[in-house]
Amino acid sequence: MRKLCVAAIVLLCSSYALCQAQMVAENSLPEMPRAALVEAVKTEVPMRPTHRFFDRTNISLSAMTFSAALADGITTQHALGIHRTTTIVANGMMQTTTVGYAERNPIAAPLVNRGWPGQLAATALTAGADLGLRSWAHRTGHHRIERVIPFLFAATSASFAAHNAKYW
Repeated sequence: MRKLCVAAIVLLCSSYALCQAQMVAENSLPEMPRAALVEAVKTEVPMRPTHRFFDRTNISLSAMTFSAALADGITTQHALGIHRTTTIVANGMMQTTTVGYAERNPIAAPLVNRGWPGQLAATALTAGADLGLRSWAHRTGHHRIERVIPFLFAATSASFAAHNAKYW
């Protein structure tokens, strides 16, 4: 494609030079030498070697993401299983309240509230989204973004696990 563009530009320039030479000849000036076709030298730009999708780094990043998701799942299921009952005596009256924890993520709640099978399904969906985004970034040549995506997923899951850990 580049050779074709260079050839077209050289052809246009040489035809312009021919027209100019004919105009000069009509004005009785000596004829100008014609331009020779010169092929431009194509320089090869070395491309960075790409890596395979499941290389060592991606496998370790996947393990990091899945570990954070596992920690989030364990702490979420533990918090959902806790029901605390407190009794307060005020003004001679006994008041009993029971506190239970609920999942606040509206997307994950329908799955997570069903116990471990739902938790595993939610984790599988998250892992699928992680691998899907990373695969897309890898195929389109965005290798730096491919390496950043698992950190975002792992940081989110780890922060949720840390939040849930205070109910441990």
